[in-house]
Order: sequence, then C-alpha cells, then structure tokens
Amino acid sequence: MKKLIIHCFLLVFLTSPCSAKDFIVEVVEEQYKEVQHYSKLSYAPYIYHSIHTCFKNNSKLIVLTGKNHAYRQWLRQYIAQNKYFVIQVPENDNNTFISSKVYKIDVTQIHPIKLSLINGKDQFKIKRADGFDQDQVQPEKKRLEKNQESREATAEKAAQERLDKKEAEQKRLEQEKIQKAEAKRKAAEGQEQQEEAEKRRLEREKELRAKADKDALEEQERREAAEKRQSERDKQLIAKAEQEALEEQKRREAADKRWLEREKELRARIAKEALAEQMRREKADKRWIQRKRWLKASRYYN
Repeated sequence: MKKLIIHCFLLVFLTSPCSAKDFIVEVVEEQYKEVQHYSKLSYAPYIYHSIHTCFKNNSKLIVLTGKNHAYRQWLRQYIAQNKYFVIQVPENDNNTFISSKVYKIDVTQIHPIKLSLINGKDQFKIKRADGFDQDQVQPEKKRLEKNQESREATAEKAAQERLDKKEAEQKRLEQEKIQKAEAKRKAAEGQEQQEEAEKRRLEREKELRAKADKDALEEQERREAAEKRQSERDKQLIAKAEQEALEEQKRREAADKRWLEREKELRARIAKEALAEQMRREKADKRWIQRKRWLKASRYYN
C-alpha cells in the first residue's frame, strides 16, 4: 500500500507541468519543536521544523514553514524512514536555493522519494535543474555510501572522544574528591582553630565585661558620693541664703520702722510749723486790721 501511494505521488508530481525546479536532497538530521499556545482566537501551536540536508556535497538547512499540520506530520513519518526527498523550488529562487546555506520553503513543497524505485525504470527517469538524471543515481549512491562510512567513522571517533572524555572526567572527579577531602581536612583544622580563637575571644570579652562592670560600679559610687556632697553643699547654701534673706528682711523692717518714725517726726514738725505760721498770719492780720481802723479814725477827726 505504501509503495502504491509513492508510485502514484511520483507519477502525479513528475508528469504535472509547473514552473518549479526539482532538487533531490539527502536528509541528515531533523529538528522539530512544538509549543502549544492557547489564545482567544486560535489554538494553533507554535512550530519550529527544519531538516539538515546534504546537497551536492554541501550542507544546507531547510526551514519548513506553512500551516498544513496534517501534511507536516505525514512528512515527518517519511523522514523517519527515508533519506531522500524532492524539493520543488520556484524557478525565480533557483540560484538562491543553490547558493544559500539556510532556505525557507513551505512544507507542502517537499516530497519523499526512494532511489531504489527509480533504478531501472525509464518512466521514473528524472531530468532536474541541478543536473541529476537516471545515469547519475549509481554514482550518487556510492557518494552517499561513502558519506555514510565517513559519518560512521566520525561517530566512532566521537564515541572514542566521549570515552576519553569520560575517563578524563572520572580522573577529574577523583582528583576533585581528593581535593575536597583535603579541603575538608583543612576546613576541620580551620574550624578547630576558629573555635579555639572564639573561645579565647569569649574569655577576653568576659574579662573585659567584668572589668567594665567594676569600673561602672566604681564610677556610680563616685557619682553618688559627688551627688551627695553636692546635695549637702546645696543645703548649706540654701540655709545660708535663707538666713541672709531673714537678716535682710529684719534690716528692712528696722529701716522701715526708723523711716516711719522719722516721717512721723517730720509730719509733726511740719504741722507745728504750719500752726505757728498760721498763728503769725492771724496775728499780723489782726494788727493790720487794727492799723486800718486807727488810720480811718485819724482821718475822721482831722
């Protein structure tokens, strides 16, 4: 059934007229990455799909684009079984495809092909834009076998390198284990030294704290004694000030008393002098009146 599908597909593809060029490539490796993305408008996944191919002994990366997911899955099944594919490149991109290292193309433009079905069958003989035809299949097959042997040798060399690398890694791990043990021992010694230093530091801190407490206690006692002396001095000063204030009050009261007595004497003296002055005035007025009467009587008789 599968061979029948391939025959029908090749028959339709090779006999249909088109403006595209056909290139046969050998698939070396496939890269496929799918990330499911959900949005309000679409549930389509994000897909990166590319195949690393060999074309005319040159390496070329074909990036497969397009949204035909069913065709892509069908093509991936053939990629897992086949190594040879026909790529339909638009005629105006012929030189671009040949010269570029990376080429983007729609996934529906890649078709699987088996060279074993082409050998000895004139109806499947292909004349392509890159120069391949039926007579070149056998040399191409030998070249591909040689490439396969080269890849196997490269794989064997890579396996040997991985083995050497693994041994070197094992030696490195053993060396690291020895170094870690040595570092652990040194760390333990360093830890002991740190603990001893910490012990000495704590003892020193304890001594310093005891000395500081003692100094603080002595300072407090000196401060209390000074405060006591200051309090006694303040009491003496307050008592002396009170005594001086009392004496000053007594002196003021005595001065006020003397002043009141002096003021009383002065008032009595002033009142006495005023009374005497009033008496003199009354006496003078009286003499003046008598004088006026005498003068008036004297004029009358004259």
